Amino acid sequence: MATKKLQIVGSMINTDETLTKSGVAADAAAVGSAINAMEEQIDSIEFPVSSVNGQTGEIQITEVPSCTLADNGKFLRVVNGKIVWSTVPNAEEVGF
Repeated sequence: MATKKLQIVGSMINTDETLTKSGVAADAAAVGSAINAMEEQIDSIEFPVSSVNGQTGEIQITEVPSCTLADNGKFLRVVNGKIVWSTVPNAEEVGF
């Protein structure tokens, strides 16, 4: 890890209140404010999620087919425009 020298002006350390400058010490108050703002955003997230992309209600995933124990070892692949479970018995002489 490379070390950087702090920029000192007179007997004070020059700090960056914007938290965007490299090689300048971050202002503690600005760091605290940024962390508090992130914590407030995280706290505002509702769980469980009640909407996805503006859609509410029951959400069903239809693109991925359901699977059972019989599908162990299979791969998902596209066949005729649909995603299906498939086996690959041999690929370049390597069995799966």
